[in-house]
Amino acid sequence: PNVILVEFQYANCVGYYGEEGTEDDAMRARARFLHKINEPDGNAMLYRGDPAGGPVGVLWELYADSMIGEWQVTFQDLSNVSITAPDGNSVDIVLPPASAEALDGSLSQNGISALFGIQPNSDARIGLSASISNIRIQKGDNIFVNASWESNELDPEVWSVRAQDPGGVFVVESGLAYIFSWDLPDDGYAFSTASNVKGPWTMVDSARLVGAQRMVYMYQSDLPGEDAGFFQLIKSTENP
Repeated sequence: PNVILVEFQYANCVGYYGEEGTEDDAMRARARFLHKINEPDGNAMLYRGDPAGGPVGVLWELYADSMIGEWQVTFQDLSNVSITAPDGNSVDIVLPPASAEALDGSLSQNGISALFGIQPNSDARIGLSASISNIRIQKGDNIFVNASWESNELDPEVWSVRAQDPGGVFVVESGLAYIFSWDLPDDGYAFSTASNVKGPWTMVDSARLVGAQRMVYMYQSDLPGEDAGFFQLIKSTENP
C-alpha cells in the first residue's frame, strides 16, 4: 500500500554550526515526514534519504523543545502538506508529482485509514509507552474524529486495535497511581496486594500481557489501603 508516515521521536538535533557531534548538538523532539509508493512488500523507500538509492521517502523533519502538546499535520491537497509543532514552529512540505499521483489513485480506489501508535523496534524498549490525549481529524468545518477517550473503552465504530500485543493498547483513566511490570515466564507467580505487610493478601488478576512482560495498572480506587499499601509477586499455586 501507499503510506504516509509522520514519525515522532526524540533525536539528536545538529546545532547552530551544522556539524553533528559538536557541543551545540541537543536532544529534541522530532517529527519526521516519510512516505512510500508502489512498494507493497517493503519499506526501503520509506526510510530512504539519498536519491542515489532510488525514490526518496524522507521529505522533511521538524524539531521542537518538547513532545508534549498539540502537533498538527495539515494537507492543503495531496501535494502540499504542513507540520506544526506545539511551540508554533512549522514546516511546509511538497510531495513529488509521482507520489501525489499515486496517493490520489489509492485514495480514489481504497479510501484512507489513519493509524496511531508506537513501535518499540527492540525487546529492550517493550514496556515503554506513549500517551495520546486527543486525536482530531477534520476537513474544513467537518469533524470526523475528535477523541479524548473519557470512557475506559474504545468506540468500536471508530477504532480497531491492530497490534501484535493488543494488551498494550488501552485507555488510561484518570487516577492512575502505579504501574507494575515483570518479565516472563511467570508460571506459578501471583501478584497480590494488602493494606498490612502481614496480610491478608488479595490476588490481582488484571495483569496485561505486553510482549515479554506482564503489566498491572493500578488506580487510586484500587489501592489496598488509605494509609499504607503493600505489593508482592511470589511464586505460589494458591492465594498467599
